[in-house]
Amino acid sequence: GGVLVGIDFAAKKNVKIISGSWDFASLPELKNTIETKTGILFIFAAGNGRIETVNGEQLQIGFDIDQAPVYPPSFKSPNIITVGALDPNGEPAYFSNFGNNTVQLFAPGYKIKSTVASPSTTGLYGVESGTSQATPFVALAAGLIWAKDGTLSAETVRKRILDTADPDRKLLEQSQYGKLNLLKAISIDKDLMQLSDGSFVRGTVLSNTIRV
Repeated sequence: GGVLVGIDFAAKKNVKIISGSWDFASLPELKNTIETKTGILFIFAAGNGRIETVNGEQLQIGFDIDQAPVYPPSFKSPNIITVGALDPNGEPAYFSNFGNNTVQLFAPGYKIKSTVASPSTTGLYGVESGTSQATPFVALAAGLIWAKDGTLSAETVRKRILDTADPDRKLLEQSQYGKLNLLKAISIDKDLMQLSDGSFVRGTVLSNTIRV
């Protein structure tokens, strides 16, 4: 109930981005609330797997949320981006959930300097890993795009982030679009041209059946 109230409050304040690391039951009212707030882009952490024993060690191992949904990351809505975490090698982190039809893209999520307190460090910042650390990179991209043009719709900002993602072959096995490319996302001022078959053209028009 508190989450629904919070979303309504944010919408009344004309908030454009909600970045969340949430894990709830599949509440129809939550999905309906998200979908009715068309002016808000919701960016959700895909989740950090489940505890499994690997070589005698207990680790959180990511799983396919296409097959075993978690909510709200598994909701399929036009104003949601679900984010997985990359390791330092640019590959899916072992703990990151994934899903070719559910997770839109990956962003850095391993040993990120964070405002989450860490008992092993001193000072204001600790180092944390997780999809909760990856999600804010995508929220940052959305914020910077809107900073350039505050008139854009949430759908357009989402599309710009996803269309400029790097389509890494390995990542496309576990997500829809690949890897966040922040520089590309904020550099363009016009959206890509999309062919009628759903593919995108960068630089050369190959068909007359296009929409912009």
